[in-house]
Amino acid sequence: MDGLYGEMERVKIRFIAAYEKLAKKGLITDEQLDDVIDAIDRMDELSEDELKQRISLFKRVANEEK
Repeated sequence: MDGLYGEMERVKIRFIAAYEKLAKKGLITDEQLDDVIDAIDRMDELSEDELKQRISLFKRVANEEK
């Protein structure tokens, strides 16, 4: 993997890993995890607004965790 495609794949992997940690801590449900993974996998198909809405859960949970 190289270039922009490779960087995008690395970002996706990091996002998924972060959400998996939240699920393991019980901060999000398995259903929420599945929805986020789907959104990340399909991010090139979603509008910017839909993608922001679907992954905004991360910001809320991260803020609650502090």
